[in-house]
Amino acid sequence: MSTMEAIRQILEQIGLSVSGIQHCLLMDRTGLLIANYSKYVFKQLDIDAVGAIMGAVFQAAEEEGNALEFNGLEIQINEFKQGFRFAVACEDVGVLGVITDKDVQIGLVRASMRKFAPILAKTMKKMLTTASGTALEDLKDLFSDPSI
Repeated sequence: MSTMEAIRQILEQIGLSVSGIQHCLLMDRTGLLIANYSKYVFKQLDIDAVGAIMGAVFQAAEEEGNALEFNGLEIQINEFKQGFRFAVACEDVGVLGVITDKDVQIGLVRASMRKFAPILAKTMKKMLTTASGTALEDLKDLFSDPSI
């Protein structure tokens, strides 16, 4: 199984773990959407834009916590009229976001996110290491070619 398939499978597990979860998103720390899972979608969302905003807001909150000397944002929960938005760090490599309806059991969402965030972080690190290693090997092969 590829790394991306593993990430998608984990996001699906999160999405199916709690009734009321509508979307699960995984972004890197630059705000780039890595993968997402959606269920019961009745209206189209610009998931890329939502992911970028979610990642930026999460990182802004982390910086605010550092300025306040609270350090270590554990989870961010935003409550809206028709639902919740949760975000949690996947260590220093990503942000896991979950969008739910209003009637969700918040504790179960938090527990699921805390369970899977470290696994996603490990998987993302593997993906980034593999991608970097491959790119470096490709560059080494390119510049070691005597015909160049």
